[in-house]
Amino acid sequence: MVEGHRPLELAQLRQAPDHSNLLAARRRSIDLDHHALRDEGIQGRTPGKAYWLMCQSSCCEGQKSALARQHSLSPIRGSPSMQAPLDHLLQTILRHHRASVTSHRKLRILCPVRRLVPTSMTIEKRHEGLPGEGERSDSASVAGIRNALTVDVEDYFHVSALAPSIHRDTWDLRESRVVSNTRRLLALLQENRVRGTFFILGWVAERQPQLVKDIAAGGHEVACHGYSHRLVYEQSPEEFHDETRRSKNLLEDLTGTAVVGYRAASYSIVRKSLWALDALVELGFAYDSSIFPVHHDRYGIPGAARSPHRIITPSGASIAEWPLATAKLLGCSLPVAGGGYFRLLPYWLSRWGLQSINRKECSPFIFYLHPWEIDPGQPRVAASFLSTFRHYTNLDKVERRLTRLLGDFRFGTVRDGLKGLGLLSAT
Repeated sequence: MVEGHRPLELAQLRQAPDHSNLLAARRRSIDLDHHALRDEGIQGRTPGKAYWLMCQSSCCEGQKSALARQHSLSPIRGSPSMQAPLDHLLQTILRHHRASVTSHRKLRILCPVRRLVPTSMTIEKRHEGLPGEGERSDSASVAGIRNALTVDVEDYFHVSALAPSIHRDTWDLRESRVVSNTRRLLALLQENRVRGTFFILGWVAERQPQLVKDIAAGGHEVACHGYSHRLVYEQSPEEFHDETRRSKNLLEDLTGTAVVGYRAASYSIVRKSLWALDALVELGFAYDSSIFPVHHDRYGIPGAARSPHRIITPSGASIAEWPLATAKLLGCSLPVAGGGYFRLLPYWLSRWGLQSINRKECSPFIFYLHPWEIDPGQPRVAASFLSTFRHYTNLDKVERRLTRLLGDFRFGTVRDGLKGLGLLSAT
């Protein structure tokens, strides 16, 4: 165990989340970019998608009802036909922002140290010398904080949302686009002098070994995304152990280096599958990035720690955990970690949420995306309305938004970020 860190007990994960007072949350100073509002074309519209997604994914039922009463909204039911007026929410945020922006700027330097940060480590020490390249001069970047950029390397037909429509036996028969899309991402990262962590699916690595070697040769960290993209809680412990070992060994043979990081398919390490953390420790992984502290129909541990920390496994061992990024907004944990949230939410809202993690919490965040998310020309698969909405919406905007993100924040690998925080050994 790293000195100075207090591991998160599993009992804490099972506690109900602490719902803060919504009125107090409304009155917090919020740092929004008015130019980004205009750029995103939000003013004068009632898109509703972002607000609907926030409520459906991030709030428990009690929070949804309280939030609706707070803003005189009707409960959201049925399809996301956009009953919830996002404009009303934006006006509320902007009203409180205008009233408090001056005092907020004066107090910006008073960043609180989070409770999971070692008490012996000062803010300067936390942010000092985090490895990586690509210094940022944009005002949105917080000096000294390097976040983690991650890519889940899988093809469009591996996605859990489309699984009911795509049988595994047909995977080899479908057009694969993962190589070309991943190479586009590699070129974009090289152009912006950013190194990231690529969680590679074993199924892809087995069929595209040169892609794995090229990722490693580009200075990026290679990490494990399992082998078959089966959800963890749909496997037995034995099945999970065997397929994760198979993928880890394959990646290590291809790169010639130890693979120390893991991310579950669809973030499927949830309360009922925390046993998987013991398997990861046994297999030699040093960190996990599978826990999403939100409500969702497929994943999530609401109330889980939101910052990087060490977690105690069911058997009493410990492993570093970097949860997917969430920002606090009106008492809810708003998912801003990337992926579908990056596509569905307007860029200014994602940017504000990520900035709030850096500025208000003085903590780095972890961001993710998939190669297929920059590919609007991918084959269309007939699926349910919700799956189609989640998978295909705004694919044509992701590459442009990602370019802005790389200019607005500083990024590095997960492994280097955890070393800089003292959660992994420097060796």
